[in-house]
Amino acid sequence: MKIFIYLIVIISAHIGYCQYGVIEKTNDVFEGYSLFHPNGSTDSYLINNDGELVHTWPGNFLPGVAIYLLENGQLLRSGRVDDGNDFAGGRGGRLELVEWDGTVSWSFEISSSSEKLHHDMQILPNGNILAIVWEVKTNEDAIEKGRNPNTINEAIWPDKIIELKPIGSNDAEIVWEWHAWDHTIQDFDPEKSNYGVVSENPGKIDINYDSDDDPDWLHFNALSYNEELDQILISVPEFDELWIIDHSTTTEEAATSSGGNSGKGGEILYRWGNPQTYDRGANADKKLFYQHNTTWLFEDSQWKVLLYNNGRTRPEGFYSSVDKVILPIDANNNYPALGTATEPYGPADIEWTYFAENPTDIYDPFVSSAQKLPNGNIIICSGVSARLIEINDEKETVWKYKVPIGAAGELFCLDESEKTPSFVFKVSKYPINYSGLGNLDDLGILQGEECITLNVDELNPEIAFHNANGKDIEVHSTKAIRDITIYNIDGSIRWRSSSHLTRNSVLIKSQLLKGISVMMIEHSDNSTTRKRVAFQ
Repeated sequence: MKIFIYLIVIISAHIGYCQYGVIEKTNDVFEGYSLFHPNGSTDSYLINNDGELVHTWPGNFLPGVAIYLLENGQLLRSGRVDDGNDFAGGRGGRLELVEWDGTVSWSFEISSSSEKLHHDMQILPNGNILAIVWEVKTNEDAIEKGRNPNTINEAIWPDKIIELKPIGSNDAEIVWEWHAWDHTIQDFDPEKSNYGVVSENPGKIDINYDSDDDPDWLHFNALSYNEELDQILISVPEFDELWIIDHSTTTEEAATSSGGNSGKGGEILYRWGNPQTYDRGANADKKLFYQHNTTWLFEDSQWKVLLYNNGRTRPEGFYSSVDKVILPIDANNNYPALGTATEPYGPADIEWTYFAENPTDIYDPFVSSAQKLPNGNIIICSGVSARLIEINDEKETVWKYKVPIGAAGELFCLDESEKTPSFVFKVSKYPINYSGLGNLDDLGILQGEECITLNVDELNPEIAFHNANGKDIEVHSTKAIRDITIYNIDGSIRWRSSSHLTRNSVLIKSQLLKGISVMMIEHSDNSTTRKRVAFQ
């Protein structure tokens, strides 16, 4: 029987010396696999809680920028098409469905001088894909909409959201679309058709808000779809707001103010974070500061939003936080109509927040994400510093990992401290029994080839594995072994020692080890060693 002992045994005494890879880990970490795609790499990576590389999807494009592992095992990945149509940060241009073996089974591009895919996308229950697209409007277009001509440079790029139905291997049909441009209002030019009182029309978008000459006027950076409500949550960082729109409309209704389940067509159903955008607040009322990764969260029998609040221009200091916001939605899934002309959308404040004990220790002026896990933990991507951090419901850090990949996609040794990592847009963590993980087979160290590769005895002198008789395995430890448990890859227990042990070596029969498993060794001093192993 061939024995393959892959990757570093994680022992608490050694963790503090790592500069990259797993920096911290406790027993409260959620059992799962973390997916990320560094901005400087063409490859997508899946790791386990020990920092072991579980799977890699090679690619030909830098990210553009989100990726998701679907329930059917496909990777939904965006790609950056570098064709000279650069637009702004988060630019993409390409979507791919990638099989487990790296085969691209479907791709579709929108990348030209007039429009470009960017940032985020979402798979829908019917297999269609929601995506964000910049569309270019000329100066003349903007002036006709009432934009102050002194705040236009060469063009303006409002966002649209499209729903794509994949066709074949490289085509798609746009079956639904919503355009921000259809829902503008302004109080600058009374001669234009969209002239009105901004504060009396919170469902519309003031075309003169944030009116510098940056053409990337809205910069949508996140989509989240709610199947139960048939609504789309959007992050609008240039407005420091989150928006919710109705997806139940037809495309024709989405261009108007009527139709759909809400009866409001494509107007904004709800917005929150910065009431200045609709003239119902001041700068002191802002709650969001260039946020990312706004996602639906059903918690405590109510709908909320979980988001990464980057903290750019935060008045009390520049630091990032993870926030929860309760949505004021009624039993009929409607948002409250606003009363007086000065009343903004509630709630008045954030329900829950997390930031570092020294707040500026986590500050990401761009990118980054937060995801609530099934056990209540939250995994955070502090994207600029390429740190993945998991906290429990007591806001205690239970896992910390630093991505060992540089700006040019190069891999670092785990102990290198002088290297600057590539930023990471977001992380998604999947339970060990997630249906999309049915093909797990890869194991390796996510670090550069120039790094020294150690054999089993050198990895950890306290633990050694020996082939005892040509087929069985003997586990040796300098510390007395109390218990050994072997887990299947789905987290179920394959074998556990029948009684408390007090010896330094244990013989394990080969039939218990066939295939991939996780071995947990508990020592008499209450320390533990966890090892993912593959035997053939």
